[in-house]
Amino acid sequence: MIQELRMSVKGYADMGCHYVIDSLGRLYEGRVLHARGAHTGGHNTGTVGIVLLGNFNVIQPFAVE
Repeated sequence: MIQELRMSVKGYADMGCHYVIDSLGRLYEGRVLHARGAHTGGHNTGTVGIVLLGNFNVIQPFAVE
């Protein structure tokens, strides 16, 4: 869904983040790691973009110990 929105609606080449973590802790691959991300303007080189989905005003992210 995120990738489709970024590519078809916004016209981007791909989604900006390398990984997406949903509210149940499932991990999804976004942009391949060898491609520079597009997640933080001016600070994408040499970084990995991770997006955590959820409304954290309603439910706090879980902690893994």
